[in-house]
Amino acid sequence: MSHNNVDIFNPVPEAKAFDWKSLCPSTQKALEKIFFWLDAACNANQHVKNDEQEELASKYQSPSTSILLSGDRGSGKTTVLLSAAFAYKLAAEQKGNFFKGTDNQEANDIKILLNATCHKVYWLDALDLEPLHPDTNLLSSILVRIRLAIENMDYELNAYQPTRRRSILEGDLGTGEKLNRLINDATFMWEAIPVNSGPRLERSEQQIKAAEISARFQQDFKEVMEQTTRLVRNRGRQQTELFVLPIDNVDRSIEHIASISKLIRLATSQRLWFILAAVRPDYQLFLERSFQKELLRSGTSSNASNWDQTQAIARRQAATSMRRSLPENYQIQIEPLPSYQAWTFPHYQEKVNQKKKNTDQSKKEEYGSIKRRKMLNQSIR
Repeated sequence: MSHNNVDIFNPVPEAKAFDWKSLCPSTQKALEKIFFWLDAACNANQHVKNDEQEELASKYQSPSTSILLSGDRGSGKTTVLLSAAFAYKLAAEQKGNFFKGTDNQEANDIKILLNATCHKVYWLDALDLEPLHPDTNLLSSILVRIRLAIENMDYELNAYQPTRRRSILEGDLGTGEKLNRLINDATFMWEAIPVNSGPRLERSEQQIKAAEISARFQQDFKEVMEQTTRLVRNRGRQQTELFVLPIDNVDRSIEHIASISKLIRLATSQRLWFILAAVRPDYQLFLERSFQKELLRSGTSSNASNWDQTQAIARRQAATSMRRSLPENYQIQIEPLPSYQAWTFPHYQEKVNQKKKNTDQSKKEEYGSIKRRKMLNQSIR
């Protein structure tokens, strides 16, 4: 075996960020749709309410703020998420050109769109559900990510001052500590209080406290996200309109799907958008299984007739949940790449040409070695 072929054994990362030129056409289209979606979301946030009635009506609306990035296994969902974050970072910090090497009109139009929105979108670190425990408190996880983003911003400005994490049992807090209070509330509210936990009086007080938090949580969440956006603007990003949290491997298990479904219903704010990466049929199937699990836990009989009825109810609930939280027009599909495009893809062709070049070089070296050995044998004779 030739030692010049060691590049075959180099480990290849599962997914990484690419620039526009290195993405295949199907992932380019998905990335373009994400840029347009976030631009539309920013424009919606900048819309000025015309009167008090429109202002009041907006408080009672609960629009979906989640996008489903769907595609088969290996279609490039994680690559699209990483490339989107890479593109926004390059454009916002002006550290490079995401569209380097492209000169067509379509790419130029997308570049103009990206440059117009890069300062309005704050891209948070991706949340990968695959290594997380199924019972992880996702609500607290996203709030902690937002807090860490602000703290990192303060570190860069040399203005970071740690704040004390207050207990949920304390009284009213200042405006600057509302995010910490919300994290504590989310931690307390996320899990159900066991029926037989502790003395009866203590258990009843915990249940009342959880009910109070639950009643005001969504409104508190919206207010905190508005205040957090203003805080980020004061830290130097004056045009910030919304945060984006990409969540990868959503279809990891039934428990993860149930948690995500709960999360996107609780954490609703026009200032925070989720981009969920999952295989759509698997997402809906796991969602259906999670409803079946709840129905069976509630005491539904396991005989044949009741089981068929349970399946039908779970299927309807899953379909309703999908329509409500992830409507059809809120889904971005990464289409399969035709074989002729895969073989003629420039990025793939560069690898083929490089491999051919290495092979030719190896043959030349091997031929030169044989020639030198022949000359040495002739000189010895």
